[in-house]
Amino acid sequence: GEEWLARAEGKGTRKRATAHAVITRGTGVFKINGESDMYAWWPLIYNRFDVCQPFKLTGTAGVYDVFVDVKGGGEGGQAGATRLAVARALFEANPACHDNLQKGFCLLEDTRQKMSKMPGKAGARKSFPWTKR
Repeated sequence: GEEWLARAEGKGTRKRATAHAVITRGTGVFKINGESDMYAWWPLIYNRFDVCQPFKLTGTAGVYDVFVDVKGGGEGGQAGATRLAVARALFEANPACHDNLQKGFCLLEDTRQKMSKMPGKAGARKSFPWTKR
């Protein structure tokens, strides 16, 4: 008995980006921040692959419409955040798909952050050029 909810939502974060995804039963429409579509938002194919992975794993491609609000970070971070948000929304819609999402590591939050710059250094690790005198 696989029971899918008609509407579910999830939140996701990655690097500096946060995403809030709402999935509703539909025909596979994908909207980002209200108007933009996936191809305009993520020109790189692997970012789009990332975002669609949860649907592939659960076999729900083209079953749900997705509306994502995403802000902060860059393209890759936003794609990762959206992927986690979508996966969490699908998990909320049907907790039985947990193992499928787990197999593709879709429910794992990537908590790695940029290391911050330290005083007395040029970057996080890079030091200023060494001078003898």
